[in-house]
Amino acid sequence: SLGPTLLLSEQSTAPLIETPPLFAEDEVVDAAPFSIAKIVLGVWLTGATLAAIWLLLGAFRIRLVLRNSRPAPRHLLRLLRDQGVQLPRGVRLRVSDREVRPFCVGALRPTIVIPRSLLDESQAVSLAPVVQHELAHATQGDARGLWLFAIALLSLWFHPLYWWLRAQHRFAT
Repeated sequence: SLGPTLLLSEQSTAPLIETPPLFAEDEVVDAAPFSIAKIVLGVWLTGATLAAIWLLLGAFRIRLVLRNSRPAPRHLLRLLRDQGVQLPRGVRLRVSDREVRPFCVGALRPTIVIPRSLLDESQAVSLAPVVQHELAHATQGDARGLWLFAIALLSLWFHPLYWWLRAQHRFAT
């Protein structure tokens, strides 16, 4: 007879078989291999890497323009002096054969670069105001501010306040 006592007796239960664990306790893998912190860190590192590449490419382009430029000829410096533009000591003026917009670069040693096309007689009237404009950037130290923003870009590329402040700085300069 199969009564309740027979079903629950120890004789009717199967013997216990001990199975070895698949992993040791220190080898247990987390159920979620990618945590939110790891994902955020990965995104931030990717952005910082892209920002660094962007800055290096810009520095390479500026270096290429500077390498292919020449110091301003003496007659150009005399012409500018006659028009009331005096370059302060330490500020260099270079002429580029490439068709670039006039710009000022150099946090420690300011350098103004103008395209050779501005030296044409038809452009002579606009030469002095262009050089004065770039000279204002050099004397106000705008390049130092741009360097600070470039350094901050590496860590703050994701922050909207950084981009707003950068835009305000560029507008002010």
